[in-house]
This record gives sequence, C-alpha cells and structure tokens, in this order.
Amino acid sequence: MRAAIAGLYECVLSEYIREQVREVLQRPQFSLTIDEIEAKFSHLWERAQIVTPVPFDDPQLLSVVRGDRGDLPVLATGLAMYNDPLLAGLPHKFMVSNNTTHFTPGWKPFGIHFVTGQQFWHLLQQAGKARLP
Repeated sequence: MRAAIAGLYECVLSEYIREQVREVLQRPQFSLTIDEIEAKFSHLWERAQIVTPVPFDDPQLLSVVRGDRGDLPVLATGLAMYNDPLLAGLPHKFMVSNNTTHFTPGWKPFGIHFVTGQQFWHLLQQAGKARLP
C-alpha cells in the first residue's frame, strides 16, 4: 500500500475490490470497523486508478481463475486497464494477489503477470524503486 501511495506504481482498483476489502476486514479474524478500514485505506483509495471492470461473462475468463466466479470481477478489473489509453500503454501489468489458488503466480494471461505481494515487492526492489518515504 505504501508503495502505491508513494507513486512507485500505478495501482488499479474497482469499486468491487474496494468493497471486497471492506467486507473481508470486517470479518471476525480482523474485526475492523468501517471507520478503521477507511482511515487505513483512504490514501490508497485517493491514489488508485478506479476503473470499471470489463464484462466477465466469457467462459475463457472463468478458466483463468480456475472456476472461481467470485474472482471474475478482480480479473475483469485488471483487464479494464486495456480500456484506458494511459494504463494500456504501461509496459508491465501485474495482478498482485496472495490468492495463489485462483491467480497462479507466474501465469501471464492477457499480458497480465500474476504475482504474490512478496514477488511484486521483489520486482520493485529489482527496478530500484523499493525505497519508501
């Protein structure tokens, strides 16, 4: 999050992903209130590019997320980058997720590299961008 806020990369989200973050962090194992979540993530929400996911009714997309319909809107958010001229022109596109079951690290469907958070951090370090303010 700090790397995105610092502008080390373009963070692309959708309202679906924002809502999913809120929902997960309110579960008993995290038990954050909506106010705590908003306080923690407000700078990320402000910095991120919010896009509208592409339609995700194509069966090919379902196979990419190994049949998990709940992850289709996340994949569709990544694909929405190609609808924005500035984002589409970026040389590297990553789907950063620790959900390695449905976003298999190393896969590169549609030109989007699936990586874990740790792998992404290492890529930022290799690019010389890992110094945080």
